[in-house]
Amino acid sequence: MNRVKRITGLVLSVFFIPAIAYVSFLLAAEYRFQQDAPEADFPAPADQAEARAQDLEHFALFFELERSWTPESLGAARRLFKALQDQAGTMSDAAFEMAIARIVATADNAHSKIREYSRTPRFNRLPIRGHWFAEGYYFIRAYTGYEDLLGQQLVAIEGHDLSQVMDMLGDYIGGNMQTRRKYAPYLLESPALMHAAGLVGNAESMTVTLRQLDGTKTDVHFGGPFPPSSEQLGRSHQLLVPAVFSESEPGWSSVLDTEIELPTYLSTVFDGFHMSYIDDLNAAYVQFWTNNDYGDRSISKFCADALEFSAADNVSMIVLDHRFNGGGNMMRTQSCMEKFGHLANSGKPLYIAVSGPTFSAGMASAGFAKTVAGENAVIIGETMGDYLQSWGEDQLLRLPNSEIEIRFARGMHDLQNGCTDWKKCYWRTMYHDVRLSSNHPEIEAPHTFSDYLNLRDPVLEKIRAIMSQ
Repeated sequence: MNRVKRITGLVLSVFFIPAIAYVSFLLAAEYRFQQDAPEADFPAPADQAEARAQDLEHFALFFELERSWTPESLGAARRLFKALQDQAGTMSDAAFEMAIARIVATADNAHSKIREYSRTPRFNRLPIRGHWFAEGYYFIRAYTGYEDLLGQQLVAIEGHDLSQVMDMLGDYIGGNMQTRRKYAPYLLESPALMHAAGLVGNAESMTVTLRQLDGTKTDVHFGGPFPPSSEQLGRSHQLLVPAVFSESEPGWSSVLDTEIELPTYLSTVFDGFHMSYIDDLNAAYVQFWTNNDYGDRSISKFCADALEFSAADNVSMIVLDHRFNGGGNMMRTQSCMEKFGHLANSGKPLYIAVSGPTFSAGMASAGFAKTVAGENAVIIGETMGDYLQSWGEDQLLRLPNSEIEIRFARGMHDLQNGCTDWKKCYWRTMYHDVRLSSNHPEIEAPHTFSDYLNLRDPVLEKIRAIMSQ
């Protein structure tokens, strides 16, 4: 009987104690990294001054919740906060929002930001939508009556060269220049927010300088009324696809015809992920827009199918496209990406395509494949959307009266050296083997406006040029 008890105890120790330890670890990680800020609980404010004071009292949690601070950045942020406390009661909504954005951006962390999807609908926005290409910022969508502006390049705003404007917007958007380009449209296209930043003279209008395709420059004044700013909130790389919003927002036109047949890299925005065969390269083309399930499509099943597809005898190379992969859960795709790296080592050269929208888990995915494949993989495209050392696992802090929504970062990731400091790093990815030497591509394949208009894929064109040498 005692022997049975001993065996039973041993079985429990072998199986249940590790299981309990693992569950405890997951719960501890959930508590440390995945908790939103507590909801504010204030009485109804008597006036704007009291409303702002309540918002700032709740916002003060950000200094403790955000973990990406350096001593210098935290000190600078606290000084801005103190100055804001003295002014907030008399500021416009836009000025208060931008002041909060400036404090958040002091951390210089791309995941730490004011959520643009909740901010943008509260403020005016011009009847045009732009996208950053290699040559600059071009208008690719226009509201009814402004179609003549399609295809024109924004070069200045009220006398400020656009490069100067982008430098100044760095005060309000943390992260590298690619991150700044991703979030800048929500500011560039709002007179109210640009006025609050001190870049335009009137919160209700804006004058911009545009350059046409023939090089001619013209000044265009936007004086309203403006269409609802809640329209077309998708990332500008989603707006590259004319069909996006074509049914829900028919008052808008695209620089490309809605019915046009797009190159493959743009044709799969509604799929989440995609694979196809490129005949002239004998290549498997595998594209990820996300690192999560997409609708009812399982990313795990897609990964398994894509690996089988890529391993076929008729495939002599693989193009793994993360150019529009904005992130998600890197744990869902780590093994998949590493297996693509192993395929490269088995004799199928791997091209990993990246660009500015490649962000967070999208960057990690590129890193997992490259780390395994080494010299058998080449990263091609444009600079990725964040630093190699960054803080993610971002959660939500919501101010009660202004309704400003702020993302604060909880866990560090290091895609260059690996992350092993349990006080800083996201625990579930500690000791993962990922090593990127740079966030820049090994082979440049810039996405130009000319490529876009002429329906060319710059990455595939560059690969074809390499193969023909």
